[in-house]
Amino acid sequence: MQAAARWIAEEQIKQIGCDPLVLAETVQRARAQEMDRLAELDSEERRLQRELVNHQQDMNNLLVQPVDAYSRGVATSLLATIHERMQANERRLAELRQERERLEGELLSEADAANALAAFYPVWAALSLREQSRLLQLLIERIDYDGRDGTISITFHPSGIASGTSPGRESRRS
Repeated sequence: MQAAARWIAEEQIKQIGCDPLVLAETVQRARAQEMDRLAELDSEERRLQRELVNHQQDMNNLLVQPVDAYSRGVATSLLATIHERMQANERRLAELRQERERLEGELLSEADAANALAAFYPVWAALSLREQSRLLQLLIERIDYDGRDGTISITFHPSGIASGTSPGRESRRS
């Protein structure tokens, strides 16, 4: 059974670079992950912008209130705290903008995915048996055999290897 599973896995690995469905699914999932991350960045950016507006309003409120000597010390301390929070938000906003620019510049193209997938089998063939075994452990979550149907189902780990397979892809071989 182990030899059969290895042969099936190797045959699937050979087909990774040639299968247009694998390519399309890989590109689709990679783009979906990229879009999800961009949406997360948008959400965090909107939250930080709202916080900045609130901090500015808090500062303005503190500045217009009449204060005695004691209250002036408290107000100064609060202003300093608010200012520090605003600076932290502005730093984080700058980081988010940089990450957005990086992500938008690295969107996976179909050509890049095709090249990466086509190069997968030659890399596989150059690996030692031990390295191949380790790679299979990283790629494959589960192998199921259905004796009634005579099919084997291979489920890849959801994390997969980003440039190697389409995560979570399940395929069946008779």
